[in-house]
Amino acid sequence: TVRTLAGLLFVALALVVGRGSFWVVGTVQRRDRSTASEIARLEALASWIENVRDVLMAGEQPIGAINATVGSCQPVIRPYVRRLAAGLGRQEPEVVFRRFADDIDDPVADLVAAGLSIAIRRGARTVPVLTSLAEQTRQQVDRRRLVEAERAPTRREVQALTLIMSVLIVGLLVFGRSEYLD
Repeated sequence: TVRTLAGLLFVALALVVGRGSFWVVGTVQRRDRSTASEIARLEALASWIENVRDVLMAGEQPIGAINATVGSCQPVIRPYVRRLAAGLGRQEPEVVFRRFADDIDDPVADLVAAGLSIAIRRGARTVPVLTSLAEQTRQQVDRRRLVEAERAPTRREVQALTLIMSVLIVGLLVFGRSEYLD
């Protein structure tokens, strides 16, 4: 019965280690996906800023430009832009822009919200500000892609090491002889 109990304990430990390994790998994969979605969201934000700028250059007022670009922005940021456009008619622009930045949850979105707030106060004279914001956002996207590309080899090495060590521990616990473990 002691051997049976020890065997069950080893199997339970192997299951715990295996589950922990899957959790670690899943966490790393989720982080990779979230980084990719952040980059996609920033790219969409840069495109949307350029759209707003172009509509402003065509003679539209800032609130009208934001409303006009809701349908043409990329699906990644469309809910945020739709909420922004809906809020501009009912609340103070400063509050709505802060909420927009909080929804996107990125430092670049804070800059965009500030730039759009300036656009509301100044009117169509903010084309250079929006152009600069779009350029900064695109530069930020490029920097984040570069950082992720530099991190990828190290991340793969850590994943491989984690997998190898987990397999070794599970193998030792499951297939190890009781004389050896004693």
